[in-house]
Amino acid sequence: PPKVKWSWNLPMFHPNSNVRSILDVVGVCILGYDMCVTPVILAWDVRVDGGLLYMSYCTTVWWTLDIFLNCRTGYFSHGRLETRPRKVTQHYLKWFPLDAIITSADWFGLAINFLDRNNSQLTIITDFPRFVKMTKVLRLMGVLRIARFIEPL
Repeated sequence: PPKVKWSWNLPMFHPNSNVRSILDVVGVCILGYDMCVTPVILAWDVRVDGGLLYMSYCTTVWWTLDIFLNCRTGYFSHGRLETRPRKVTQHYLKWFPLDAIITSADWFGLAINFLDRNNSQLTIITDFPRFVKMTKVLRLMGVLRIARFIEPL
């Protein structure tokens, strides 16, 4: 099986390595969870607490880590494996804006939830429920992440 190549003291993952394959399976499972849970939360205005809050933190941390993992995963270009960090990062930049917007919306939604749950004096922004719902709609756009999993196929 392909090996993990180290550069800048951080691993560069071969896109077909066992490690990357496992990470992709985890990502698809989390994406499936997001695709099932997010519409339910939006449709029935479910309060995110308890297990849902825990899972929201887990999925948000995962997607944040996934951004960094994608900057460290090689790709094939014209049948040749590219693992140079600069080239890999440039290649990932086409997906980065979408990932950054959605992941930022996830973190913002969790911050609003945290402030709202703690009755913070800083919750003035929670008086704008339409704005908060927009961050949830952005999160639903995370379904577009599946294109990144399908693209190499």
